[in-house]
Order: sequence, then structure tokens, then C-alpha cells
Amino acid sequence: MEITLIRHGRSAQIENHRMNSKEYKKWVEAYDHLGIVEGESCSKDAIEKGATSSILLTSDLRRAIESARTLNPSAKIQSDPLFRELELPVPDINFPGVRLRPNTWAVLLRLLWICGYSQGIESSFCWNYFSVVFLSSFSSPS
Repeated sequence: MEITLIRHGRSAQIENHRMNSKEYKKWVEAYDHLGIVEGESCSKDAIEKGATSSILLTSDLRRAIESARTLNPSAKIQSDPLFRELELPVPDINFPGVRLRPNTWAVLLRLLWICGYSQGIESSFCWNYFSVVFLSSFSSPS
């Protein structure tokens, strides 16, 4: 058995202007709701991997499901929210004068998440703990 991880195609959410944190939160909602760019093609390597797969596991987000269909329209596609990337802790308040591009917000919020800021989403502490427990299940007993 071979497991291959392939990132979804480019999102149809293409806005890239500077925005405040409340606008960024709406941007993320649109990003999660929209599919991939119409006519999006995959790399040759991804198409080869997808063509030989009988099942494709994806997150439940539209862009992931559409990407899987693009890779192999005849494969069984099984989607689950478990396969989503970790959420970012977008603050509910607005910071006056702070307007950043979406990629900058993503980096800043991921760094804050790593430092312990979770804003009601899964914390980095929980993620690190479960990662250690999961990985330790593969170690051989001494």
C-alpha cells in the first residue's frame, strides 16, 4: 500500500488585498466555501498517482473534493472533516490600523497558535500532545 499526500488545486478565492482581522475571517469563510479555479489542471506526477488510486481521501471542503475529482473522476472519493488542515485562531476583535494580506495573516496567526493562542480552536498544546502519543504508538518496545 502506498499513501501519497497531494495538496488541493488553487482556490477560486483569489482576493489578495490588505484586510483587517474581521475581513480576513470572512475571507477564510469564502476560501473554505469555494472550489478550485475552473479549468485547473494537475501536475503530471499527481495525475499519475491519482489515476492508479481506487480511493481518494479528502477533507470535506469543496476545493479538496473537486481536486480529487480532477485527479481521478472514476475513483471513490471519501471525504471527512478529519482531513482538514488545522484552523487558524482568527481573533473576534479588530485591531485598528492593522491591515494585512491573507498570506501574512495566515503566517502571523499560525505563529500565535504555536505560541499558545488558540481562540477556541484546537490548541497547539493538544496537537503536540496527540502527535507525541500517536508517534509513540509506532515505536518498538524496549
